[in-house]
Amino acid sequence: MEYRKLQITGKSTFVISIPKEWIKRNNLRKGDILQIEEVG
Repeated sequence: MEYRKLQITGKSTFVISIPKEWIKRNNLRKGDILQIEEVG
């Protein structure tokens, strides 16, 4: 399991950064939709 920090950009936009190797391994590209599972 890997943990990532939630970051804020601007007044109301939040982002989660994803490691480049994870992006490559999963063949992701700009604009792809990711499913996020809420835990806790």
